[in-house]
Amino acid sequence: MIRIYCVCALLQGFRLSAGEKGFQFLRVGVTARGAALGEAYTSQFGDVTTYLYNPANVALLTQRQAAVGYMNHVMDIGSGYMAYAQPTAKYGVLGGGILYFNYGDFQGYDAFGNETSTFHASDFSLNLFHADQFRENFYYGANLKFIHSSIEDYNSSALAMDLGMIYEYKPMLAAVGMSVQNLGFTTDAYVKKKEPLPLSLQIGASKKLEKAPIVVSVNWSDLNLAGSIGDRIKRFAIGTEFNPKENLFIRAGYNHQRRTELDLSSDKTLDRLAGFTAGIGFTYQRYRFDYAFASWGIGVLNRFSISANF
Repeated sequence: MIRIYCVCALLQGFRLSAGEKGFQFLRVGVTARGAALGEAYTSQFGDVTTYLYNPANVALLTQRQAAVGYMNHVMDIGSGYMAYAQPTAKYGVLGGGILYFNYGDFQGYDAFGNETSTFHASDFSLNLFHADQFRENFYYGANLKFIHSSIEDYNSSALAMDLGMIYEYKPMLAAVGMSVQNLGFTTDAYVKKKEPLPLSLQIGASKKLEKAPIVVSVNWSDLNLAGSIGDRIKRFAIGTEFNPKENLFIRAGYNHQRRTELDLSSDKTLDRLAGFTAGIGFTYQRYRFDYAFASWGIGVLNRFSISANF
């Protein structure tokens, strides 16, 4: 049990300001495009990976699409995902995916500080999603998730759902989106206590500029959490995507909530950059390649994604 508590303390590097919730890996964005935009991604139609932010985002896909991605996290933690979406004639867009985190191996110790065997820790979620048009300019989506976490021989599981919608206002080249993430319950606990999931209500809006190839997005997260109206307003993120050429995308973002949660006050460069993100993407034939950079103060996060249409 001592080993379990020690590892839990380490993994709580992902525990942000959402309170004492379980399965915190669900709050860490892993897609390169979404991360580069500061995770201001609730109101943007896009590739198959956007279902992780709002399942309604994939409603306008017209081709089969697959994507894979990898993120190099702090402390040698690695994560990644695979996703696939299939547009249909009658049932909208159907798809599935997997999201995983691998925390590597840990050295175990007994109550007297003596080394024992090494052990492993990991998290993953299996996803099945659906998105379609509800009525003109209105789109909806749902994502069912089986979530599993393991540390050594201990395991915890949960069932959850993400729900989302988008309204597109074409005359202004704008869209407004909303999603509720991790609506569900723990089915099996590590020991006895079943921790609640990190439920999150998110609202966002995006606007394409009329005279420039730029899309600006803004997002508010965790609006369901306790706090004053001022506290909720501060949980915002903003992102921009510049498309100077048909196959080139340059992105930048700022996540104020992430910067506040990291609570860094030193003068180190990485600390000052916490909350700021940047990235680039380009397409080649049916493939798209994306990269994102972000600082968490204690380390740098590099995200890579590849998607393809079929």
